[in-house]
Amino acid sequence: MGTLSIPQAWDTPYQGILAEIATRNGGKILHVTHGLDYAAAYALQCNPIDHVVMVVPPEQLASAEAWCASDEVMKPVTVKGEADWSQCLASFGDGTFDGILLEVPTTEQVDLGALFSFMGEARRVGKHECVVTSLLNIL
Repeated sequence: MGTLSIPQAWDTPYQGILAEIATRNGGKILHVTHGLDYAAAYALQCNPIDHVVMVVPPEQLASAEAWCASDEVMKPVTVKGEADWSQCLASFGDGTFDGILLEVPTTEQVDLGALFSFMGEARRVGKHECVVTSLLNIL
């Protein structure tokens, strides 16, 4: 337990399915992540018009920006850093996103109040038929 994230055998296909679901409306996608991984690559394969990646914690921002500049990424990706995953939606306007892919950081205990708060904000920043998926990656 702790803050160490160790991919499991089921992790890669599961992230792909979540990314596919979150991007099914096309359009503008928000990906809240604690480290770029398979889900980010899968989301890009689904051809969203715009892919906004919110990296938590902001110390991961440099590696996320390097990934975005790599040959692996063929579409424009906007990357922002945020200290708190549960508060990252405040900077976006109402009805901004067609899909949201949330990866809750690996911790010993998930704050359900923060998760419910995030989902309330996701409803605000999502368009009418916005799809929200979440990966609670807890060991």
